[in-house]
Amino acid sequence: MSTVPSFDFERLSHSSKLKPLVVDLDGTLVRSDLLVESAFTLLGRDPWRLGSLFSAMRQGKAALKDEIAKTDIDVSLLPYDEDVVSLIRREVEVERY
Repeated sequence: MSTVPSFDFERLSHSSKLKPLVVDLDGTLVRSDLLVESAFTLLGRDPWRLGSLFSAMRQGKAALKDEIAKTDIDVSLLPYDEDVVSLIRREVEVERY
C-alpha cells in the first residue's frame, strides 16, 4: 500500500522562483476516482445512506456529488500512483535549486 505523499506546501508556496506544478488527481495521482472512493467510504460507514444516494441520483449528477461529498475520506488509504508521486518529488527538488 502506498503512503500519503507529503510535501511542505506552505514553504513551497512562499518561494517566488517556483513554477506551479499541476497534477490531475483522478486516474493520475490517485489510481482511482475520488467520487467512487468517497461513495464506497460513505456506504462502508453507513450502508443505510444508500437510499439518500438514490434519491440524490434522481435529482441529477450535481446533487449526487453533493451528497457523496458530505463524507470525509482517509487520504492515507487512497491508491496513490508511486511513479507519479516520485515524479512530483523530483520536480519539487529540481525547482528548489
